[in-house]
Parts: sequence; C-alpha cells; structure tokens
Amino acid sequence: MSSTINYSTLADQLAENGQQMNNNNGDSKEAMRKLFQFNTLMMTQMLQQQNIITEQNQTIQKLMMLQRQRL
Repeated sequence: MSSTINYSTLADQLAENGQQMNNNNGDSKEAMRKLFQFNTLMMTQMLQQQNIITEQNQTIQKLMMLQRQRL
C-alpha cells in the first residue's frame, strides 16, 4: 500500500517554492528543481491513490458478483 498524502507538507513546499520564485535574488534554477520535485511527488501520490481506488472498485465488483451467485 502507498503512504498517505500529507497535504500540509505539500502545501508548505508549494508555498516555499512560490516564495523563492517571487524573490528577486532567488536562484530560479533551484526553485524550478524544487517545483519539479514537488510536481513529481504530487503526481506519484495521485497515481498511487488512483491505483488504490481501482483495486477497491475491483474488490467491490468481485464481492457483488459473489453475492449475486449466492442469491
């Protein structure tokens, strides 16, 4: 199973990235690297959550089929 999404941490990271990008003397290369990492993490978490939902839906369908067979 995948780990749960920590939305607070992700929101803090996004805010930090935005602040760094708005900072005139900030290193835009570093900000872009961090933003890429953030986006990669977010996409990975979303895909893992989607996989869990798909597995749960498949399990529900199997259980419903079993229930129909017993009736």
